[in-house]
Amino acid sequence: MKKNLCMAVAVAIAAALALAACAGKGQMTDKEVLMKIYEDLNGKNWGERFNKNWGSELPLDEWYGVEVNEEGRVTKLSLSSDSVKGNVPAEIKYLTELKAFKVTVNNKGTTHDKAIPAEVWQLPHLKELRLYEYCGKGMQSEIPSEVNLPELELLYTNIQYADMAPLCHIATLSTLSMSDFNGAIPEEICQLTNLTELSLRAIEGLNGAVPNSIGKLTRLVKLEITADGKGQSGFAFPSAVWNLSGIKWLTLRNVSGLQSQIPASKVGEMKQLTSMSIIQCGLNGPIPPQLFTASGDLLVIDLTNNALTGEIPAEVGHAAKLSNLMLSNNDLGGTIPASLGNCNDLRVLTIKNNPKLGGEIPASLGRCKKLAMFNLGHTAVSHNVPIPVRNLPKWNHIATFLFM
Repeated sequence: MKKNLCMAVAVAIAAALALAACAGKGQMTDKEVLMKIYEDLNGKNWGERFNKNWGSELPLDEWYGVEVNEEGRVTKLSLSSDSVKGNVPAEIKYLTELKAFKVTVNNKGTTHDKAIPAEVWQLPHLKELRLYEYCGKGMQSEIPSEVNLPELELLYTNIQYADMAPLCHIATLSTLSMSDFNGAIPEEICQLTNLTELSLRAIEGLNGAVPNSIGKLTRLVKLEITADGKGQSGFAFPSAVWNLSGIKWLTLRNVSGLQSQIPASKVGEMKQLTSMSIIQCGLNGPIPPQLFTASGDLLVIDLTNNALTGEIPAEVGHAAKLSNLMLSNNDLGGTIPASLGNCNDLRVLTIKNNPKLGGEIPASLGRCKKLAMFNLGHTAVSHNVPIPVRNLPKWNHIATFLFM
């Protein structure tokens, strides 16, 4: 009892000294900063759940979305009400012990256009940063040229940043996800040598080619670069991605306007590959058998909307865990390999719009009891469906779309 009382007194003294230090420097206390955030971000309208205890005399860690350390300093702040509106105040810079900050700002229909101040990019102990803003199309923000986040490990944002170069100096960064990226990927991206996950979604299309320096990010296990809206034109396929032998999840969509082949020797080294989705990227030539034999954990192959030729390799049957095989809208020929029947977890098989693909539907597919989507529309494959396939549990659903 006495020991606990002494500890409580020590914590109280430490907190008091911290507050006194702040006052002596003309700074704000953490509570004052939180109240400034509350006022500037429409706190009174967050709703009963999200503004619970805010502004009260209760300890800060009883305020919704707030966590503190033993000294009572704020270490985590999460603001996610639909009614969070306005701009995060510059005074957030006084939360110098903040390690995790998440904010979702809904500025649709308002005049606020810079919800995230430069001071956020200077918080010395920040490890996790999640910035989300909903303000309609066409509104861009800027990352300050001087970013000082020496401990940052995770960054997630949907804010439309046009220049990510300032982020390329954060050596500690392991996860970078920008879901509304609008700009060019800089050559300096290779400096982020600790990255294990990189996800860039360009809503309006990428501005420039994917640099081959991305192949130097050898710790990557997840790479996702997708370009919606306008497609790429005249840019080469980022061949350096084939050097990422440790990759597990590879997703590229609409990031190239020039044709390129899948190198057999390189995919043969991707021993950890779980999912490969390369859609509308100008791939041509054959599908290498090594794609299906290198990894024992392969679940998804999606090579839709390319210019692939040749036959579907019989080695596909080696990918026993395969659940999704999508090869539609290519120029594949030959027949459907009977070895697909070895893929007992197969759920989706789409090969439509390959006019040269012919032969029979293999009866072995009847062993794929989980198959729910099977599409052969606009191919030369026989419409004679073997009885084992007709006996599949989800045949009625399959039959609806089989030759559409």
